[in-house]
Amino acid sequence: MTIPNSLTSVKIAVVDDDCHVRASYVELLTAVGCKVVAYATGGDFLQHVQDDAPQCIILDLRLPDMSGLDVQAELSARRIDVPLIFVSGAARPQEIRKALAQGAVALLDKPVDVQLLMERVRQAVLPQP
Repeated sequence: MTIPNSLTSVKIAVVDDDCHVRASYVELLTAVGCKVVAYATGGDFLQHVQDDAPQCIILDLRLPDMSGLDVQAELSARRIDVPLIFVSGAARPQEIRKALAQGAVALLDKPVDVQLLMERVRQAVLPQP
């Protein structure tokens, strides 16, 4: 994977079943030049990820069809190694530990602080000084 030097043209996948949250992430990320693809379910995302993997994934922990942890496990099984940022309104401590132990960049509480989200995205996709 090529490491970009700015967020311009970085492809980000947003997976969240709340249409308002999804739309706000899309708006925020496109405003800084990211290319954003958005999905309401983990299954829909997984159907498309193999064709054109994003450079970062913002993933809700609780989705209607499968959990974010299940999506993370499926990505690992497919050997798709993409930085993953979880978001959740009610994560349990064991879920947080599991997500981070399996390589998630961060798990952010909803409502997500926009500045913190952008810091984590930059951390995930830009080279560190």
